[in-house]
Amino acid sequence: GAAVGPEGTIYAAGTEGLIAVSESGDVIWVVPLPLYGIPAIADDGTLYLGGQQGLTTMDPRGSILWTLPIEGVNAPPSIGSDGTVYLATRTAMLYAIESTGHESWSFTTGAQTCANRASPAVGLDGTIYFACDRELHALTPAGLHRWQFNAPGVLRAPSIGADGSIYVG
Repeated sequence: GAAVGPEGTIYAAGTEGLIAVSESGDVIWVVPLPLYGIPAIADDGTLYLGGQQGLTTMDPRGSILWTLPIEGVNAPPSIGSDGTVYLATRTAMLYAIESTGHESWSFTTGAQTCANRASPAVGLDGTIYFACDRELHALTPAGLHRWQFNAPGVLRAPSIGADGSIYVG
């Protein structure tokens, strides 16, 4: 997969790390990082990347701004409308991180691990949805648990339809 920044640059995670490609197809830069999926891109073009190192933030020129070590990152982050970055881990945790790199809050499902690689999804009302194996959780922007749905099988990353419906597979 790939993500497109506000200036039109295409970002893709490859075996070499994160690759930035111009709209004309020229490689702009490559940063060797062990990543999990494509970056989440903020409105200002800041890139948020989940990987073995935790959460890394880069500017559109490929310079690393900061890295927050978080154990067990196994999926790309998501960004809320207020700029908060949400990151789920295989240690059954969901983190809310400010754009400065400070942790706002964290939530644990109570499970020992989450084997699925599922990025959180953020609804228009700010509700954060994330899957941990057979559980789908909904949290408020303040980190309060709204509800949990237990599925018969392992869930993939949730997505939200234009009408607010939540889809998981």
